Order: sequence, then structure tokens, then C-alpha cells
Amino acid sequence: METSAVLSVCCELSNKAKKWTEKDKSYRLISNFNDYLNFKKDARRVENYQILAMERGEENDVLMWKVEVANVDQLHPGHKLRIAPEHLDIFQIALKDSVNRLFIPKIQRTVRRQLLSRAEEAAISCFAHNLRHLFWREGVVAETVIALDPGFSACKAALLTSTGSVVETAEFGFNGKSFDRRGEDLLKQWVSRSGDGRVVMAIGNGKASFETQ
Repeated sequence: METSAVLSVCCELSNKAKKWTEKDKSYRLISNFNDYLNFKKDARRVENYQILAMERGEENDVLMWKVEVANVDQLHPGHKLRIAPEHLDIFQIALKDSVNRLFIPKIQRTVRRQLLSRAEEAAISCFAHNLRHLFWREGVVAETVIALDPGFSACKAALLTSTGSVVETAEFGFNGKSFDRRGEDLLKQWVSRSGDGRVVMAIGNGKASFETQ
């Protein structure tokens, strides 16, 4: 992205999300992206995790992010052409149209694609690095394993033996801060079954993973 043009990454609440009210199921998703509701940063300085967060927000219809371009007119190849004076006026009109309708959108799409590709490659590299170290570690020994598949509205759970056999499964409500009463009672019951044995909680790293932890 070496260019004299000014490139900025901008993000705001999507038009769809602006119409949501507290009665809408998706309204609570907005709080997960508070840092990006009025976001603007030099494209050269934006972090990979910020790009991925904005992309997730856009996939969930919460955010809308784009690349803004300024000081780009003089970079258009049309400025290098020699035009006869009698055709200069119509050429300037065509050039302006080309810049606004074709040139700038092309730059926006290209830079956005480069940023997203860079962020995704960095995430994959980080995941591979962490996974490699996990494989090198000795396995966790436990009498009981409780596996949780988090979600913003509900959490799926499974009680497993030390060998991975499924003992019981359940699904209970989750409001983003705590489980419902049934979920709390069930988890306590599962933990108590292990007696004095070791219990390991395995939590998925998808949606609401941090809140579930």
C-alpha cells in the first residue's frame, strides 16, 4: 500500500443496526463492537485484529466498514495523457467521472481485500503457532470433562468421561453475562458427580467464548 494517497479505514453502525431497538434479538450484539461504532484510522496503522473484528461485525449486520481515499486524483493515469486544447474540457469531464466512478472504488476494493487477506493470514499463522505448542504439551488428565459450545443466546453443553465418552448433553440459556438458573444448577450437578476427581472445562473459541469464560 505504498502510495501518496491518503487511505483511511472507517467503520460505523450499519444502517440495519441503526433501526434495531432493545426488543430486537440482535440489539445486544451492538455492545460487542463498541470500539468500532465510530472508528477511523490510517490504513497503514490499522491492526489485524481490528480488521477481523470489523469484518465479524459486518457479517453479523452490526457494522459497516470501508476504505476512504483522499488526494488520489493526480495518481490517475489519465493525467499523463497529452490532450489537444480543443478537447480538454470534455476530457476533464470524462477524467473526473473516471476518478469518482471507477478509479477510487477500485482502490477501495483492492486495499480492503489486501487488509482482510493480511489479517486472515496473520490469524492463521497465530493459530498454527499456538496449536503447535498445544500438541507438544502433555495431555490433560481428568476424571470429568465438561464441554461448552458458547453462543450469545444459548449454550450447548456435554458431560464427558475421561476417555471422551458422552454421558449427557444439554442446552440452556445465556444472556451474555450469566447462564440461566437451569444451566447453573446443571453445571453444579455435573461437577458434583466427579466427587474429589479433577474436572476440566473445555470452552469453544467461537461466539461468546470470552463471556462464557
